[in-house]
Amino acid sequence: MSIAAIITVIYLKNSDAVNGGNIKSYDTIEEAKKNADFGIVYTDRLAGYPETGYSSNGSTIEITYGDAGSIRKTYAAVSSRPAGEYSEESKQNIDGNIVTFKGRDGNVYFALWNENNYVYTIILNESTGGVSADEMTEYVKATK
Repeated sequence: MSIAAIITVIYLKNSDAVNGGNIKSYDTIEEAKKNADFGIVYTDRLAGYPETGYSSNGSTIEITYGDAGSIRKTYAAVSSRPAGEYSEESKQNIDGNIVTFKGRDGNVYFALWNENNYVYTIILNESTGGVSADEMTEYVKATK
């Protein structure tokens, strides 16, 4: 494969994800993994809610948990969804990765970290009331 072809593939993957392009919903995680260039390991419950949806494109996989929130894995070269406005932020060292937690009133709603050229985000919706730092740490440990 020529350098121009490789650059074109990288550009297309990154522009696809940046533009939110072609993210499709699937009935199973297996179908979503087929549409992505990688797999994901994740928790089966988030803030007490079971997984309910799966979506992907070539550079992103997302698991949704009803109205509770989502877990997303994407290429590190592609920026992930914004965290929203939170008054509290801390950094945690979890299994050798620096993970940013964001939240308010002692509850965590958002986690972001980089590992092996991927960006991971865990986002809880306001309706969950957030979770403790210990609970979010368990979700981070379960996500690969």
